[in-house]
Amino acid sequence: MKRFFLTLGGVFVLITMIVLTSCGKAEPNPSRSEFQQYLLYSAEIEGGRTSFAGMAADAGCPGPAIYDTDGSVKDAAWLMSRYGIVGWECTDVHPDADYVFRLAELRASCGPAIIIVNIKDENGAPLPGRAVVRYWPGAPSLPNYDPPASRYHSQGVVGWTSGNGDVGFGLGTGDYYFPETGSGVTDIWIADYDGPSDLVKNLGMLGGTDHCTVFPVYHRIPKDDVEPPTPTPGPTGTPAPVPEGLLRIEEFYIKLEEAGTPTP
Repeated sequence: MKRFFLTLGGVFVLITMIVLTSCGKAEPNPSRSEFQQYLLYSAEIEGGRTSFAGMAADAGCPGPAIYDTDGSVKDAAWLMSRYGIVGWECTDVHPDADYVFRLAELRASCGPAIIIVNIKDENGAPLPGRAVVRYWPGAPSLPNYDPPASRYHSQGVVGWTSGNGDVGFGLGTGDYYFPETGSGVTDIWIADYDGPSDLVKNLGMLGGTDHCTVFPVYHRIPKDDVEPPTPTPGPTGTPAPVPEGLLRIEEFYIKLEEAGTPTP
């Protein structure tokens, strides 16, 4: 009996030493690759049709063409190494719509703190007067609207494309991120009754840079077409001014969020 209790005492001491040693040892921060793999795994278990830079495209979701700021063609590996986990979610066609808005290009840009979204039609001409939604956590509630226009989140701000098919969304300090430890907070899609839209997600500005980000380009294509027209390589265009009213609205909500004030 004495030997039994001595043995139990020895085991208890050994376990206690292991626990104390583990508690005193700081766990290293996850590496960039480990963080990316975690996000990819999280996307897989959530389901849906989400694709990320580095994942294979399927026939219905070929993925966007990727360009550096000088217009040079890049691949998904470059996008991930530079901007981290930038994702896109492919929409299904809608039976009552003749078109679908496909994410055709992602163009790197540095300079003004802004994300420019461009929309082209099936012939490559600009589409003015189209609603583009920008979501970020804490954005105001969106108005109600019906399909086939896409609605990925219940929150966001809406901007309308100009005559050249562009709309700009101003960015704030909360849009900075470092790919090693996080991702951008902005998701963008087209809300239009011509048809549903792909979603581009996790956009923001790279920390420690001159507001470096990615500009999405969408093409409206007939729903029976598998892929959008082949993009034309070229440098990222000069950002257009952000509509003053939209910029004021976004700055208002960003300031409320930074101050910890609940937004409507």
